[in-house]
Amino acid sequence: MIHFPRLFERAWGSDRLYPQALDDWCPYRAYLHKFCGRNAALLRPGPDAYRRCMEQEINLKSQWLSRRYIVSPDEVSLSDDIHRCALNLILSDGGGEGSSIAMIAAACVAKETELIIERMGCDPGLLDPEESPHESTRVRKLGLSCMQGPHQDCSDAALLVRKAALLGITIEAGLMAQDLRDKYYDCNKSYTNRLIRDFALEVVTRKFDGCVIAPSAHDDFRYAFVAKLEEDAE
Repeated sequence: MIHFPRLFERAWGSDRLYPQALDDWCPYRAYLHKFCGRNAALLRPGPDAYRRCMEQEINLKSQWLSRRYIVSPDEVSLSDDIHRCALNLILSDGGGEGSSIAMIAAACVAKETELIIERMGCDPGLLDPEESPHESTRVRKLGLSCMQGPHQDCSDAALLVRKAALLGITIEAGLMAQDLRDKYYDCNKSYTNRLIRDFALEVVTRKFDGCVIAPSAHDDFRYAFVAKLEEDAE
């Protein structure tokens, strides 16, 4: 997000407060606080977010059974772990603060599970052939990791960036699920959704100390697709 502010501005919209061409951490941190506060406020509060997460896992397993899907043991185990973690978060502290990274991660997992369920029931022609089915598994695993913690070794700056990226993934999954419900498919929109999600996932996993993000082998590729997005927008 530090390297490619234009990408996230295009993805999330100027109405979500994204500043233009920002490369200084201090104002960027202030923006992220506003972004997280505004968008996290649209999510269910702590306990409800965890309950929603549990409900979606139950719905997913029900869909697997009713549609006789062949599901790997790892996927079943992941669903069990997510359900168990959400329940433990409710029992341990009543759900915690509404803006905690665990709550945001739970909302992200729930929305991703909703997207999986929508994909299972939609016309195959509405699905992006370039989108890997493993992406949702990656999102859910990462979300579970953020739900579980601990985050004591994670700086405040890194937590803030991760919260914003998780919110971005949640927003994109919601848009994609709504398109499936509306029976709408646009290859360019799907392409943008996919790139935004891939980028946000990497933001969550990369080390960040408030000043720099560790370099990535994919940086050259990312500069190329950001340029492509900006070209398409003109």
